[in-house]
Amino acid sequence: MPVAAADHDTIVLALTQKAINTHAAIRILADAGHGDDAYALCRVLLENTVLLTWLLHRDPVFRLDLFELSSKLTGNRVLNALQEHGADMPEWLPVIERNRELFRDATTLFGNSYRRWARRREADGSESPMDIVQMFAELARNRPDYAWDVEYMHASWYVHSEVASLVDIRRRAAPEKYFELSVRAVPNLRHHALTSANVWMLVVLSAFDRYVGGELEGEIDRIGADMQAFPATPAS
Repeated sequence: MPVAAADHDTIVLALTQKAINTHAAIRILADAGHGDDAYALCRVLLENTVLLTWLLHRDPVFRLDLFELSSKLTGNRVLNALQEHGADMPEWLPVIERNRELFRDATTLFGNSYRRWARRREADGSESPMDIVQMFAELARNRPDYAWDVEYMHASWYVHSEVASLVDIRRRAAPEKYFELSVRAVPNLRHHALTSANVWMLVVLSAFDRYVGGELEGEIDRIGADMQAFPATPAS
């Protein structure tokens, strides 16, 4: 496979910084009483956590190179969308043709699915495509995992505005003859969102600390033990 000129340090740093930013956003929403929206962001943080820990868990050079190459898949997806709507935006057609070659190697490697870039390299040198469910399974050592079975599923309700995520709002509206549409805090889940965010932030910091060869593992474990909800991070 082609090897990207990937700066692995900046990938790890960026994913860690993004996790810190999302954690801060969760705290801001929770403090403002918006527990449901804070919890929706917990899925963003959870996906960031799983991605970072999976990239560094095994065969990190190979996986980080794949992650760098995945940006070309996204670029190819943008070009396809522009081409599909080219009749409405003819000025973009020359841009599409000029940039198509830049993404051709990524299409050859990954196919046309811009979401399916992840691969696990097996002992015999073969490669197996992976999605986030399989990432969870690897990190949980193929055991049923609470993070996937409960946290990811539950937070997804709030990301996709499923019926289950609207219970508190509908309950407030039901007894009222008139319902004023305005910003209304939904405080339920505030505590759960903050707890989840803290748990996943500790996992991120633990992975980052191991990557840079730091000495915070003991302190992170101590904080996690105090929380009594800290999942064990996978051993390298």
